[in-house]
Amino acid sequence: MVIVKGDSTVDILVLMARKPVSDFLFDVYLAIFSHYVFPSPSRVLFDPTCLKVLGSIVSLACVPTNKRATMTKSVFITGAAQGIGLATAAYFHRQGWFVGLYDINEKGLESTHRNLTRSCYGVLDVRDESAVIDAFRDFSLQSGGKVDVVVNCAGVLSSGYFENIDAAATDRMIDINVKGLTYVARHALPLLKQTPNSVLVNICSASSIYGIPLLGVYGATKHYVNGLTQALSIEWQQFGIRVKAIKPPIVKTAMGMSLPASFDKHMAANMDAEYVAESIWNSVSGSRVSYILGLKTQCLGLLCRWLPDSLARGLMKRACGL
Repeated sequence: MVIVKGDSTVDILVLMARKPVSDFLFDVYLAIFSHYVFPSPSRVLFDPTCLKVLGSIVSLACVPTNKRATMTKSVFITGAAQGIGLATAAYFHRQGWFVGLYDINEKGLESTHRNLTRSCYGVLDVRDESAVIDAFRDFSLQSGGKVDVVVNCAGVLSSGYFENIDAAATDRMIDINVKGLTYVARHALPLLKQTPNSVLVNICSASSIYGIPLLGVYGATKHYVNGLTQALSIEWQQFGIRVKAIKPPIVKTAMGMSLPASFDKHMAANMDAEYVAESIWNSVSGSRVSYILGLKTQCLGLLCRWLPDSLARGLMKRACGL
């Protein structure tokens, strides 16, 4: 296309559009361009061989939002308003992904959504199976009917001696860490099945390696997460879906900082949520099922596996400052 104004000529080279642009859209673009860039042009000439970025720009602008999302990889994250979930959402967003933010914390979600431009969000209590179904339905509409990664991050923790943790706190850990995680995995499956090379990432814990005193019920819920992950990693191979378990030690989040003071000597919260988020990102392209984070945690896992049970119990007791 050559635009001539008086005696000057400006050549505009643009990438050829793969699909033809409608005459109407072309005329609209041309009118705007001529008005603001070259007021009152004496004549406009068209070279049919030079319809370049013009066509591409107009074609992209006419793609519906949900169709544009199909061009970008997408991740669905529970517990996304704080801690590891928030750090993971920010990390994937920096990589150019479309991020679905789901959490029970509405104010936190709104704040996170404002900061992450390629995102959608919804208030979600994972204990409510119907709400989980609705969340995936909403996300599907926003992501173009696919999900490349689901991060099952929502979880809660109550610490203390078993007999001192009340029934409500115990039920809450089981309902969120076990039932909620299961609901998310179950209802993520249809979207994961229709997305090539998709991944389910379950946030587990170092407490799934060996039962940790003062974290008895919490650790038991994470043993469940580990067992479910191992089983689904085999079952879902037939669908081309990979399933991962991320096992961090105590992390510097509000939940991690709530642990008993006796943990401070050997099991202090020294790992950043951002490191866990990066590990989740790396696991998506990795081949393993289980990812134990931190050298100390990895050594502890090996010792608990190979030491006689009496020594392993003694080691864990000392690690917890008991």
